[in-house]
Parts: sequence; structure tokens; C-alpha cells
Amino acid sequence: MQALIDRGEVTTLEELNAALRIWLDGYYHAREHSSTKQSPKARFEASERPRKRKPLEELSELFLWEEARSVDKTGCIQLSRNIYEVDSALAGKRISLRYDPFDLTKLQVWYEDKRYADAVPLEMTRRRSRTKQEQLPTEMAEAPEESLSFLELAEKKRQAAWQEDTVQYARRKGGERA
Repeated sequence: MQALIDRGEVTTLEELNAALRIWLDGYYHAREHSSTKQSPKARFEASERPRKRKPLEELSELFLWEEARSVDKTGCIQLSRNIYEVDSALAGKRISLRYDPFDLTKLQVWYEDKRYADAVPLEMTRRRSRTKQEQLPTEMAEAPEESLSFLELAEKKRQAAWQEDTVQYARRKGGERA
């Protein structure tokens, strides 16, 4: 996805959502999993387990980034050139920060699997983290610019599957077209 964004092929949230839908329907849900020998779509449809919905806040916790930082003797830490204050009991300790890279105003503070009060911003120079090339999955970071668009292939596959699933009203008995 990042490569599409970098090339200017995806410029709006709607285009990003469409690209994600194409990838999900045309590739992810359709391919057979090596362990289950079923596609995720087929496995989901065959399941009799009741569906559960999680609150958005709980889901967003799953996607937080995490970094370790040392708390200085004044109870402060730095992240992306911002300075934050944390619980003074953590001075001199190595803590974990969990945060949304698109909103650096809220940092969760963790120490030895215990959550402390969120860090308090003291000096904010950046509201968002910069995405570094090395933070991207290797296959995305190394993809050549002129390579065939994966999303285009996934969309073709999705459309072909959709065509197979639709009723062909133009067919006569015996299978030939009218």
C-alpha cells in the first residue's frame, strides 16, 4: 500500500479503502491457507461459532506501536523530538511506550506488564511520527517502482471470482449462450 501512496496512485481515504477492499477480496480471502487447506472466506462461512464484535477502542489498542525508553532522573522521556513527563516512580527505569504514530499526544506508559498513567506532553514539536523505510515490511520497502501493481492483479482476480458467482441469465439450457 505504501508503494501505491508513494507513487501517487492512492491519494484519498476512499482510494485507500478501495485498495484495501480489492486486496482483501481479490487476494487474501481467496487464497488457500497452507495449514487449514481452506481460504479464509470458506473457513469463515463454514464456521458455526457466534460472531463477536469488539469496541473500536479495544481494536485500536491492537495496532499501537511500541518502543522502549529510559526515564531520566526528572521523570521525563523523549519520543520523536517530543518531551513527555511520566510517573516520577519510574525515574531511572526502562519503560515501554505504546502509541498511535499518527497521534503523539497520547502515550501509554508500561513497566513490568503494569500500565501507569499516560505520559503528559511537555514540549510537542511533532504531532505524528515519521514513517521510516526500515519500518516497512521488507517486501514493500524493496518493491521496484515499475513493478506490476499487486492491487491491479488482485482486482482482476476479485472480478473474475465475482463473475463466476453471478447467475448467467443469458445462458440457455445445455450451457450455451443465447
